[in-house]
Amino acid sequence: QAAQHEVAGSPIKREAVKALIPFLVSDHPKMREVTAVALSFVGDEREAALISKLLNEEQNGKYTKPNSGEVIEHFKAILAKLKMVSSK
Repeated sequence: QAAQHEVAGSPIKREAVKALIPFLVSDHPKMREVTAVALSFVGDEREAALISKLLNEEQNGKYTKPNSGEVIEHFKAILAKLKMVSSK
């Protein structure tokens, strides 16, 4: 969480991103949700593809326990935010 206050492209932010990525495919919907939110704090345009993939998988029934429609809408907002955050 503290990494969110680092400058864009910070090595600390990149380490946080690396640590979060495996949790995007968790069987638990809350874990996927919390991970996406955390990525919105430390990620940038490079992580937009990860959230896009998660959104697609949630909407296409990959998970036996999908997130709610409200959370799916939040994922869309996170995706839009990440697309606007430069990696430089």
